[in-house]
Amino acid sequence: MSDVSRAREPKACRSCANAKVRCEQEDGGGICKRGWRCRRLNKSCVVQNPGAHKRQKQKSDVARLEQKLDSMTALLAASQRLSGSIDVSPGQVQAQPVLPVSPAVSSIIEEVLPIEDEAELLFDMFRRYMAPQFPFVVIPFDMTAVALRQKKPFLHLVIMMVSFQGEASRQLALGIKVKEYISNAIIMRSEKSLDLLQGLLVAVAWYHFQIKLGNQLTNIVYLMLALVTDMSLNISSRKHSVSPHLYLEAVTKMRPLQTDHTLEERRAFLGCFYITAIVSMCSKDIDPLRYTDYTKECCRVIAEAGEYPTDQYLVSLVQMHNMTDRINRMLSCDESEPLGAILSAPLGMCIQLLEKELEAIKTTILPETPENTSLLIHHHTLSIWLHEVALHPHIPPSRYGTYTTTRLHILFSCLTSTSAFFQDFLSLPDATYITMPYFFTAHFLHAFLILSKLLLFQHPAWDRQYVASVLDLPSIIETIIAKADANIQRPGIHHVPEIFRLLAPRLRVFKEFHVLWKAQSEGEGVDQGEGDALTNERLQEMIEDLALQFPGDASWQDFMFG
Repeated sequence: MSDVSRAREPKACRSCANAKVRCEQEDGGGICKRGWRCRRLNKSCVVQNPGAHKRQKQKSDVARLEQKLDSMTALLAASQRLSGSIDVSPGQVQAQPVLPVSPAVSSIIEEVLPIEDEAELLFDMFRRYMAPQFPFVVIPFDMTAVALRQKKPFLHLVIMMVSFQGEASRQLALGIKVKEYISNAIIMRSEKSLDLLQGLLVAVAWYHFQIKLGNQLTNIVYLMLALVTDMSLNISSRKHSVSPHLYLEAVTKMRPLQTDHTLEERRAFLGCFYITAIVSMCSKDIDPLRYTDYTKECCRVIAEAGEYPTDQYLVSLVQMHNMTDRINRMLSCDESEPLGAILSAPLGMCIQLLEKELEAIKTTILPETPENTSLLIHHHTLSIWLHEVALHPHIPPSRYGTYTTTRLHILFSCLTSTSAFFQDFLSLPDATYITMPYFFTAHFLHAFLILSKLLLFQHPAWDRQYVASVLDLPSIIETIIAKADANIQRPGIHHVPEIFRLLAPRLRVFKEFHVLWKAQSEGEGVDQGEGDALTNERLQEMIEDLALQFPGDASWQDFMFG
């Protein structure tokens, strides 16, 4: 082979190529100088095959545009035929607030939906084991899967997607159809319905089941907020405040305005409040909805009605997360808006005030309620979020006042809350981890990373050995891995969420990274023969190996070092 031909061949070994780092091979050895990485990962140092980076031939732009135009033409034609056959009398318009799903979309969904008997089993599993953990969308026990599909087709599709654990490929296909339905409903049909809002709520509630579909959590959350605004679900009554959109729609479609919100609508609005609170707390990439008088009114109306057993759990979750916005506004750690500019009082006094409010909330959590552990986990997360402010390096020392131990007290409270979180979280039955909503995963990852920060935090008076004696991170990692393995090996479970299968190897890499980083920061356990190249390059590679995305679009490096 000529030298010119060989110059175009890949020169890096596969491991270095995957890590996107420079590969320098030893002369005549056939092994790269960084072969220790291959040995550590139990990988052979294999050279890439010729043509490994050759781009696949793609369709021409014209062909792809023609395909999209054909698809849009078919959808529009079907929609026009359907709308032309509907009588627009007032009675029928009120019975059909939005255009039904077009035949083109319906036929596509039919291809991936489970058969009727299988759908009823999945529907029953969702209603019994999953829905009680997310009380903002309630399915009556006398409703069948067929009836729900006729009444709320999108909610039915999403429920099938999140509860389908029998075959990964079909669950993924359902997830793709959910995305296609959202695009068609919002863009093509301008749909604004409770069915669409409830379906989005359920899709976000079990978002970790869609891990292979890309991270679009923030997009879906903002779609929910847009629907809430367009449907005027965020205002107390439509009698005195009607949005221009709803007024024009009522006039053009001769539909009487509904003045009072139903209990279903109130639950959906509170679900949006709860979701924005969790995402803002664990991801910090959106602003939570404010706890307003209308939010309080919704809680009161739902509690007084007592329509479902889970309504009290819903009210407790919403009232607890009234604290999210208060903590966020009082203790904002945004570097662009220094803490001193928001509040002039010493940081310790502010935290003591919020601690008293959190303690008052905790007294309302009754130990005999089925949701006791869940509410405690939420409470611990709020407490961690309140006290983790002491870990932020850009807060000036003057904000802690004249008492030098103030920061240590806050750090110790953060450690205590983190310890309580893991005690309750790890006490849950193994089977619970399969059906629990995404928000518990967000809570766990947030607490997990705060624990790592506490173990690595450097301060003259901070005893990291004591922190390690209270919470042993490697032991916690092995406990989580054991619970994930127990679910994978459970009889009768053919498929568990993909995140369980990804968890063990990535957490072990994280543990290895944490131990190495801790040893380096303490000046222990690092072979001098490898020098700086070992410590710095290996830490960077372990970050690349982990490649684990956390809630929102922030990586774990942002949580660890941001």
